[in-house]
Amino acid sequence: MASSEENIAAGMPSSSTELESDIRPINSRLSSQHLIFANLVRNRGGIIQHQEKTTQSSSCDRCVEHRKKFSANSHDPPCRHLKDQLRSKSSQSINEQEQYTNNQLSVHVVSEGTIRNDRTKSRIPIRLSTITSSNTRQTPLNKKSKIPIPIRQLNIKERCNKRIESNETYVGREIHPSTIESSEPIDSISVRFRPTNTIYEVRVYRNMTVEKVIDNVCRQANMSTIENDCYLWFDFRELIANETIFENGLHQTWNKKDSLPEVRLRFTQILETSIHISQDVFLASSENIDLKKILNISLSPKKEDILPNILKELTKQIVRNTPTINRNQTILIPLPNFSRQCIDSLPTVNLTIPLSPNEFDWNEFLQCLADDLEIQQTDLIIVNVEEGSIIFKLKLIPKLKKLWNKTKKIVEKVRVMFLPKCEQFIKEHNSSNITKVDKIKIELENFETKNINKNDYCLSFDEISIALRLCQRPTVISKKCWTFLIEKSRQISTIIMQSIQSCSQEFIIDHVSIIYNENICEKYLSLTNIGQEERVLFHGTNIDNFDGIFEANFQNYFKNKRTDSGWYGQGIYFSNSPWKASFYAKPKSKIVYLICSLVRLGKTLEIKDKSFEGKPMAPDYDSHYVQTRRDGYPIELGEIPVFEEYVIKKNEQIMPLYIIGLLSISSFVIWRDAKITNEANGNLFKKMKQKYAFNIYGCQTSVEALKILQLKLTNDQLMNCVVITNGADDGESFVRECRKIQSSLPVTVYCLNKAYHQQWAATLLEPKINVTSSPEEVFTFITNTLQN
Repeated sequence: MASSEENIAAGMPSSSTELESDIRPINSRLSSQHLIFANLVRNRGGIIQHQEKTTQSSSCDRCVEHRKKFSANSHDPPCRHLKDQLRSKSSQSINEQEQYTNNQLSVHVVSEGTIRNDRTKSRIPIRLSTITSSNTRQTPLNKKSKIPIPIRQLNIKERCNKRIESNETYVGREIHPSTIESSEPIDSISVRFRPTNTIYEVRVYRNMTVEKVIDNVCRQANMSTIENDCYLWFDFRELIANETIFENGLHQTWNKKDSLPEVRLRFTQILETSIHISQDVFLASSENIDLKKILNISLSPKKEDILPNILKELTKQIVRNTPTINRNQTILIPLPNFSRQCIDSLPTVNLTIPLSPNEFDWNEFLQCLADDLEIQQTDLIIVNVEEGSIIFKLKLIPKLKKLWNKTKKIVEKVRVMFLPKCEQFIKEHNSSNITKVDKIKIELENFETKNINKNDYCLSFDEISIALRLCQRPTVISKKCWTFLIEKSRQISTIIMQSIQSCSQEFIIDHVSIIYNENICEKYLSLTNIGQEERVLFHGTNIDNFDGIFEANFQNYFKNKRTDSGWYGQGIYFSNSPWKASFYAKPKSKIVYLICSLVRLGKTLEIKDKSFEGKPMAPDYDSHYVQTRRDGYPIELGEIPVFEEYVIKKNEQIMPLYIIGLLSISSFVIWRDAKITNEANGNLFKKMKQKYAFNIYGCQTSVEALKILQLKLTNDQLMNCVVITNGADDGESFVRECRKIQSSLPVTVYCLNKAYHQQWAATLLEPKINVTSSPEEVFTFITNTLQN
């Protein structure tokens, strides 16, 4: 992409801003009566100077007053009356310009020099040119050369030669009227820069590409450094960078006030600049995100790319502190979760002991604690450990919650601190190292109530037990490693929620674990007879299939784990869509499990029908590929595919990366605000995410918010939702559109000008629109609406 300085040197219209600064606004001139005299200086350090000569023209009192008023600023436009007078002379002006054009104006580079950009005050190296006509000889320009060129003709010449770069030499390049006509410039179009919600005007020409529009807007916003991380969104789709504005219909938006094209930041860039995105609030977006790029998986990855070295020490500690697993088995590393989970209501023991983590055998101590509490050691699950005087966070398995008498006895023992075996263990293992406490400290949570949390009441104790095992984290995690795990959690949340926002069902991410197995990784990387083409894909499953997936890498799946005969061949089914993969799980409970995997496709056969149903896969192929409709059937000619499905022949082609537990729920929040990515909103979203066990969708535009509401509320009468919106950005119209989707939809307007927005809110029908400037009132409104 040429820089703005290169465009100026080449005679290209780089942007409306630079044209105004370097040759003065064309719209502010009388094109039929102005001439530009260009003095081109050959020596380095010279500048191009513009001298203006205006012929005599008739005037009126209004014109005279206009010149008096704006005499200090020659860039101000003439009055409307003078423009109307000159319009009648346009035919004569065009004839004069055509006569000048027929002289076959040519450009020939003969020497080097510099020009000065008056806007940036920088000097640009160029080669000075000779401008000749067909009836004159070619002569190098000197300091006194003055060639009169009509201003309108100079404008067209710049646009016709928009592809000329400053380091190229063109001899005798002719500008014909036919060329000018096909490259007639177009008036400016409006483009919104989404990161700041600012609208910029872009002067466009016929062959201008989408990439050039992005570059122009980013330069106007003084954010040229991020242009490679942006894309142009228009007509509900992401435009291809090298296509022209005519191919995408952008040239027709010049007189439209709504549905403006938008320059948007890519999700990868937003994750870097707004830490609360995909952590406390999920950003609604229709961007076609690159899964490998989001997960930072390179092409032809190495072992370190799949199983980072930072996890090695972590897995060693987990194996050492968990007697039921060994080094050769699959190790699950739970990722941080930023919202409430189904295990949160389980009885919890927060235990602080005056020992450092490396001074004792954790399993031996937990056995002493279990004996003191009169339970089994396997009834205690470590979900978190902190350093210093070591602090354990232990969850009791769900079946103990059912045994009220046992939990009551635990409370009585802790109340009087009757833990003789634990005290004896500490005396035997305590060293001279300084610790924060000199005795055992215990705090209990969720022991006093028999009630089960509203969001997990439908889950069986076995299902909650599986979730608890997947959340087991028997190790101290360093700050560096914890930061790594948080980022991985954000990445996988981005991918999953980008799919969930587009489906009619509603899920929350209850828990996510990294799947760490070095043996499976080495087998995957050692494949030499299968091509290198890879995809990040999803497989849906349920808790009955866990053993065959984790330990044998889908090996037993061929024998007795099928959910159907296989419409597109007998193999292991994957999809690029998490939502589509969840269909294959066919869960018996409200928890759906997805396995995110890196899959090597090899030689792929594209399937058009169900001719392989219940049959082995094609013998000469490693995978099958099919584009399907929403109902799973293959698309027909002319149909737009909704999902992509892959059938994989061998389990060696699969490298499982993550297991994700999705909990089906019936509540969510829509928050519409153009500044949703602003860091100032982060604290409010964080508190909300920690308080509520449902998704908060952040929408920068009304279109995105209304699309989610339409999908999730139209066909599900049991779905509950609260809409939060700012008053700006036409908040009133947005609220009215929301009420068209569901007339009883609860809405709160969170704004500064409370009195103003209460006026139009009072005109809407019941239920009453809540208008507030208090964050506490927003929380109260959500709690009363969705949790009562």
